Amino acid sequence: GQGGASDKVMFYFFWVNSFAAAVTYYRLAQEVDAPMRHLAFASSLLGMYLFIFATYMTDPGSIDTSGDANAQYRRALELAADGRIEEATAIGPLCHTCHIARPLRSKHCGELKRCVSAFDHHCPYVHNTIGARNYALFIAFMFCGLVAIPLDAALCLEYLLRVGRNGWVLLQLCDHLLFSLFAVVMNSYHWWLIASNLTTNEHLNKHRYVYLRDEMGRYRNAFSSGVLSNIGDFLTRSRTTSTDPFVYTQRYNAQAMKQREIGYGDSSRSGDEMMPAKEGSQGLLSSEQQV
Repeated sequence: GQGGASDKVMFYFFWVNSFAAAVTYYRLAQEVDAPMRHLAFASSLLGMYLFIFATYMTDPGSIDTSGDANAQYRRALELAADGRIEEATAIGPLCHTCHIARPLRSKHCGELKRCVSAFDHHCPYVHNTIGARNYALFIAFMFCGLVAIPLDAALCLEYLLRVGRNGWVLLQLCDHLLFSLFAVVMNSYHWWLIASNLTTNEHLNKHRYVYLRDEMGRYRNAFSSGVLSNIGDFLTRSRTTSTDPFVYTQRYNAQAMKQREIGYGDSSRSGDEMMPAKEGSQGLLSSEQQV
């Protein structure tokens, strides 16, 4: 994991707060007979710890700076130096920090100091960047939290109603209610992103990416193919981007080529000469596609 001082504060806060919650639950469970609920809490808490550790330890999808991406970067610079600007631009956006041609959906992470495939965001609670290779682990971590935190809140409330007022338990209840709301919002948001085949970065900056706009500048996600297909993409994203970081670039260019062929066919049938495609509709054209 990477991050500054504030990042570490949030990371340690999670562990201290969750440990205090676990200890409190264990002590209150002695007063409330609900074995199945206690088992569900223990299982979800264990899952939360396992998945946050796995998310923290897993590389989010750092793009190799010595392979094909670097070769394409050098090719783009050579073409530009020769004055062949259109050919250089067609290679796509470049990262002058990593010295690579950036694949679509990737972004340079300031915390990790590397370009990351399908960059989502940098999470201070996990103390790592979230990308193609650890996004599914991050989703599993949040889901476990969505189960564990409300169960802890319910036990605190039941204890207060049965046993009576207790300052520490009341404080824990307020904490759990707040983070239960946070868990609901975060899980709902990321489930929506998965169903839409978007990353957090793409959703917040969709106006900057050509593959999220049609020729009129209106929102259109080139990678969204229906909910089931989008879920499938989410489940296989780690493997596909590990095999080929340019998989989304290739899909987008193939789609753009198909659209141009259809356009040329329509033009041929109508007898009109096909107008050149507008910039932004013909594959990788400018560095505005990535930030």
